[in-house]
Amino acid sequence: MRTILDLKKGESAVVVRFSNDSLSCKLLTMGILPDAKITMIRKAPFGGAFYLKLNGLNVAVRSSEAATIIIKE
Repeated sequence: MRTILDLKKGESAVVVRFSNDSLSCKLLTMGILPDAKITMIRKAPFGGAFYLKLNGLNVAVRSSEAATIIIKE
């Protein structure tokens, strides 16, 4: 099982599901939906946040949230 934490800068993947039901509602509201293509823009220093591009939008998620997003290539 891979998560957003496993992506390198410039890599893309598709969202499969979320491993935490309590955070999934927040992520869905942000537009991070199953089958959405996500590209890693960059990681903040010291693992603070991850900047992602999806559906033409840039979003930032905390590392705790990124760890719950299950992806596939």
